[in-house]
Amino acid sequence: MAVTVLHLHCDPAGRAVLHLHSDTYFKAQTVGVAVRSSTGQNLDYPGNVSSVNVGPDGYIYISDPRTPLPNGTYTVFGFYRLGGVWHNLPSQQLVVPPPPPAEGTYVVQRGDTLWGIGQQLGVPWEDIAATNGIEEPYTIYPGQVLVIPDSQPAPDPEPDPDPPPPDPEPDPEPGGDTTTVPGKMVVFSGDNFLDGGKWNIGRSSAYPGGGPGQTNYGDNKADYIHPTNAPSLVHDADLGRLVWRFRATRRGPDAWDTPLATTEYVPGGGGFEIRPGDTMTAKLKLPAERGAWPAYWTWGRDNPPGYGGVQPGHGEVDMFEYHPNNPDLLELSNRVSGGGHYYRNSQVVQPGRWIDMRVDFGTDGVVWRIDGQHVFTANGLPSYWRAWPIVNLSIVSAANPWHPEPLSSVNTIDFYVADFKVWRP
Repeated sequence: MAVTVLHLHCDPAGRAVLHLHSDTYFKAQTVGVAVRSSTGQNLDYPGNVSSVNVGPDGYIYISDPRTPLPNGTYTVFGFYRLGGVWHNLPSQQLVVPPPPPAEGTYVVQRGDTLWGIGQQLGVPWEDIAATNGIEEPYTIYPGQVLVIPDSQPAPDPEPDPDPPPPDPEPDPEPGGDTTTVPGKMVVFSGDNFLDGGKWNIGRSSAYPGGGPGQTNYGDNKADYIHPTNAPSLVHDADLGRLVWRFRATRRGPDAWDTPLATTEYVPGGGGFEIRPGDTMTAKLKLPAERGAWPAYWTWGRDNPPGYGGVQPGHGEVDMFEYHPNNPDLLELSNRVSGGGHYYRNSQVVQPGRWIDMRVDFGTDGVVWRIDGQHVFTANGLPSYWRAWPIVNLSIVSAANPWHPEPLSSVNTIDFYVADFKVWRP
């Protein structure tokens, strides 16, 4: 078994991030990041994790925030424990310079990006990255202190006595605006997930038995779905308005009350179905807690018009799935006609940051856009495809071989949703 370090980042006044890889799967009893001073003093990062799966798809460990390290040079390294034996991974040096003056610095907040900080302070984000030695993929962490370089604004250009005509307005089609989709109108929304005439809470045929009161350990989920596990409206400080909170609550050592909203089983014919030609738009704020498994997805009914029997892939299109042990990655997949993609972008995909998502369900392709940028196109859907939308927060079970279950000290995990809409020509 070969265990390698793909990435180790240590913020002397914040968190450590350790990205491990193994050629075979194993369950580490402990994973953490150690710090040794020049005199041998142990100053390890807090928040070691226990019983985590490490394998070919990697494992990302994020420590708890630490108290700032004093000036000096330190040796840092990851470690893991297997079979009661401690294994130290290759080390590197961490140099902590004297603290810069307060003026000209910025403390990274949760959800910040270099681009956003640059926009806020009027400094090119590339200059901030270069000044602080931050390289691609330009990852920053809450509590990190950035030195902000001086910005010398360019002088206003001399007016052109004969200016050219203005450029035409750009085509809004590729944009990230989730409030409009050119040529389409809203036919369904998640403005009220508690509206029993539009949404059903805690019941889906994607779960064994169809619910309510069903678990799904066969899919490595510690879920227990029930109508009482409903989302609620809360105020979000970032958006400055009410949003929907999907909260999972621990009910036992490997069992959680989890929220699920879908249109299946809605009285009066089964509820709204997405079909080819539709577009879904929504905002989402990702959880940071280990073991969270939020998703937007679809589940198709049997015998749709023009097709007899169970739809291929049971009509499932995963608009996104997310696991915080891969904090900068969204899983996008079309299980009906094929096509999947791991979208990785540390500036966009971050716990605690609002993300704009748009998915166009076409017969010539399923197209994903994130924050206005086209990121993936999968195979097109058959014309008979019909599927119920699902918004839910699952929790990873202890038996999951690819992702770690929640820490035993965590009892609630939240996932936030806003502006969920389906558009149709």
